[in-house]
Amino acid sequence: MTRAYHRRPQQNPVSPIKEPATTPNSELQLRLREKLHPARFTAMSRKMAAIVGFIIDQQFVDPPIWEMIVTSDGFVLARVGDQIGYDAFIGSFADLTRNWTRLLEVAELYACGAHRGSKEVRRTGRAGRCRCWR
Repeated sequence: MTRAYHRRPQQNPVSPIKEPATTPNSELQLRLREKLHPARFTAMSRKMAAIVGFIIDQQFVDPPIWEMIVTSDGFVLARVGDQIGYDAFIGSFADLTRNWTRLLEVAELYACGAHRGSKEVRRTGRAGRCRCWR
């Protein structure tokens, strides 16, 4: 059994669509995009930049990832650009989850607010591996 994750279809570029007024949610999305932008991480690979772009709905590399699936044996495949099939091998789901969690930690995007004021954060300046959201 596979799980598929699909990108939302792009808006029609011909129809004029007004941008919504700035809301707390759009400000949050903007801050999230700034914190996860690949330019902030010099060692980030193009593959990880494409994955981040897919997750936060931004295009950081060309061609972008359009869909991702997790296979029954625990591997992640992606449909990239104009490809018909899932030809791009991403890696194991466990590795992707570990790398994503580490990226969130480095970007200081914690899963829960409990880590911000913890002794470990005050002592070392960074949080440990948060498992609260799992």
